[in-house]
Amino acid sequence: MNNSILEEMWAILAPVDIKDFEVVAGAANPDRYDAYEQKLGFTLPGEFRELSLSKLGGVLVSAREEVWPQAKAFDVGPAWTFWRGIMVFGLAPDVPDWLNLERMLDRAREEGAPDDFAPVLKVEGDGHFFGYRPDHTLAVFNGYDIEPDEADSFTALYRREITALLARLGDMKTLQVERAANKKKPRLP
Repeated sequence: MNNSILEEMWAILAPVDIKDFEVVAGAANPDRYDAYEQKLGFTLPGEFRELSLSKLGGVLVSAREEVWPQAKAFDVGPAWTFWRGIMVFGLAPDVPDWLNLERMLDRAREEGAPDDFAPVLKVEGDGHFFGYRPDHTLAVFNGYDIEPDEADSFTALYRREITALLARLGDMKTLQVERAANKKKPRLP
């Protein structure tokens, strides 16, 4: 097995501090992956197959609750404050439905994604799906339209999204300090 995608993925994950984030992943069975591609109707790039069959397949990087609390029902705030993780869909035996490649394909299609789109990545808390087209280009489905993504490979997409997640974590820490300072200010009666 060529380890280039795995080496790249580990390098991308290197700045992710486990004090701030939970990282969970699991490998798919090759037969289950092949059955998924049969259902899909086209093959995904070899690098994505290699990733999916590795221990980094179906990887979730999500902010720890104590660092970046998950939004509660009816919370209001800037959109980015809800985007606290990156999900790469997978087919590991114990993968939850919200990280399952098959379930996310069904969900994207129910939401109107075209049949020639395979969702593979999602920002936690955001409605957009990133995925592959039959020609192995990456695209983003926003619930209405599908548009090409500028990333030229899965690892470029993943690097961009992990980098953005780390920047959002810094912004969230700053916001939390500001909120704590504002709570200490005296209020008018």
